[in-house]
Amino acid sequence: RVVLKFSSIERHFYERQLECTLDVATDMMTKKRRTKYSENLLASHIHQLRAACCHPQIGSHGIGRARKTHLSHSREGGSVHSTGSVGSSVLTMDQILDRLIDDARGKCEESQRLAVMHTNALGSLEKLKIDAKEFGVDSNQADVYHLSKSTQIYLEVLDLMDSNASPSAVIGEAVLSGCNGFLARNTIIRDGKARLEWHTQEDSDSDPIHRALWSRIDFETPKKVVKMKVRPVTCRGQFTDERSESANIILIPRDCIFQVSSAAVGGEFIDVFSFSIPFSTADDDGWLLLGAFHTNRSKSWRILIKTYHRSVDPSPGETLSCIVGLDVELMEPDISSDSLQRLHALNNAVLTMTLVLDHYKNAQNSDADIPVVPQASFMTLHDMQEKVGWMQTESRKIESLYLTAARNVQAESQRQLQIATDRRKEVEARLCTVSPILKSQDVVDFWQESWWYDLLSTLRLHGTEHERSLMCERVQRDLADFADALDGSSFQRHPFSRFYDVDGISVALNLRFRSNEMPSHAASMEQVSALPLHPSESEIANNARCHKCRADWNQTGPKCNHCKLETKLNNLDTRDPIIFVVLKSLHRWLLEIRPTSSLGSKLKAMKIEQRAEYFFGVLKTSERELRAGRLAWRTHFDLLSDLDEMNQCKQTIRLADENEDLTRLTQDELGSIVAPCDINARPMEH
Repeated sequence: RVVLKFSSIERHFYERQLECTLDVATDMMTKKRRTKYSENLLASHIHQLRAACCHPQIGSHGIGRARKTHLSHSREGGSVHSTGSVGSSVLTMDQILDRLIDDARGKCEESQRLAVMHTNALGSLEKLKIDAKEFGVDSNQADVYHLSKSTQIYLEVLDLMDSNASPSAVIGEAVLSGCNGFLARNTIIRDGKARLEWHTQEDSDSDPIHRALWSRIDFETPKKVVKMKVRPVTCRGQFTDERSESANIILIPRDCIFQVSSAAVGGEFIDVFSFSIPFSTADDDGWLLLGAFHTNRSKSWRILIKTYHRSVDPSPGETLSCIVGLDVELMEPDISSDSLQRLHALNNAVLTMTLVLDHYKNAQNSDADIPVVPQASFMTLHDMQEKVGWMQTESRKIESLYLTAARNVQAESQRQLQIATDRRKEVEARLCTVSPILKSQDVVDFWQESWWYDLLSTLRLHGTEHERSLMCERVQRDLADFADALDGSSFQRHPFSRFYDVDGISVALNLRFRSNEMPSHAASMEQVSALPLHPSESEIANNARCHKCRADWNQTGPKCNHCKLETKLNNLDTRDPIIFVVLKSLHRWLLEIRPTSSLGSKLKAMKIEQRAEYFFGVLKTSERELRAGRLAWRTHFDLLSDLDEMNQCKQTIRLADENEDLTRLTQDELGSIVAPCDINARPMEH
């Protein structure tokens, strides 16, 4: 017999599995009826319980294994670094505990979200009891009583969120990486605490004060960082790496940026918070606490150091050996709260508390009796006035941080689009230098560079019969291969016109271009790049009512301008693929022509090969620009959605208007409407 001795973590996991097994067994005994399904379900849970005796990872319901973390290319430069998983394939007890904590935290956050949702609804319903009096609904309480009770409910929501959102050290392991010169690469840290060290050597005439250094922190699971502490390393003896002993300069970080990786922009890093470390902080060896920023959950975070305080001036001609150190502690809330739910509670608490204050002020001015309201007795008038001011400030702060985070994502996507546009224009400029058609045009449209017509006409006039025959065979073979790749179905519906000579190819291409108008790529990209970071109220309202992009919310309004732009982007992808097959076939044939031949010298004089090469270069950069344009379009759509959600979250439940036709409303709209006769019964649902 083997006696199992669980650790505290293993016992917790086993007892959790045992609880589920007992629930299934109890349910089976209560029904007093055995079925094949119930027996199989109980047997499955017993097997899970047995597997838990071996290791929490054993079995199909065991804790999942750690996944590999791959690091992407940095924006500031540096090479691609990839690391293994934070843990091995078999998790340690600490890693299992991290998983259990994350799982419990997720359940707590969902429970809090539901609790806040129902409590906010109770606060709204309490205020509506005042309006229901106009419809003949009796209430034994004064209006100020309902307002005060509604205020109390909203304040309880805020207290719940604040008490559960206390920041603490980030749970779990993470792996460090960084730019060239980073000394702690592939180091595994715990609880978001790390010492970041860099060592660089530069020439004496260079200025290391403005050299950017960065370090990346990758967690196994997404984290929501809400606060951080930083402390510069100022003494040589504090550095852990032995290479610091050879450094003749200690640089103390000054201007820094905290960044987060966002899936909305393809995993690129966007700025979350910029901060400066004062020299006084560096001298007194103290921590600098940073907060007041809004982030979404992410696995990857980065700290970028832009400038430094210089501690030692090098001698002329001296080799600069610089060492930089920064202690970092990242913090996340115990239980994250929904910013929009908090904003809803703040706005409505301000509204109801302001009305309570008005009631008391009016009663004081008229020397009337001030109603005794138990729910309001916990605050004096002065306290309520201060509370209203604090809640208004907090509400504005949430709105600012929420929108700043969304706008930072769009700004990053616009930056990527601008890089792709500049690259496309650079290749277009090269094409214009060799194209006789595009040289005279103010607006460049690379599809007007018809190098293929010049190639075909030159081949017809100066090529041999054998060369013309090889051209036709090459195009026919490539078209046949393309048809085979598509199983012939799509090709048969829209076949390329039959041809037997070079003139036939030219005519067939001309017909194909006429039936497939090429939309303006540059014009569409200009529209995307012009999408504003601060959309107008009308644009937000039109997007919120659009029947296309808001179909999930059963909206029936006209198509918004944002969706019309999406149609233009989609049209750029509908260009005829057969045209590209023929053009690429012509280009491959062109590369096989000997430049010393009679035809080769003619083509060289007309710069056909250069024009074709630059044409396909523009085509390739245009495809990249289109991908960046789609990303920028999507992030702007997300910004409009965030603005609409923020406006919606400020609204509350309302009473149905007299003679209002509720049958025309959607199910979502009906959920926020209460019939006056149901006002006293509706709270039972929450």
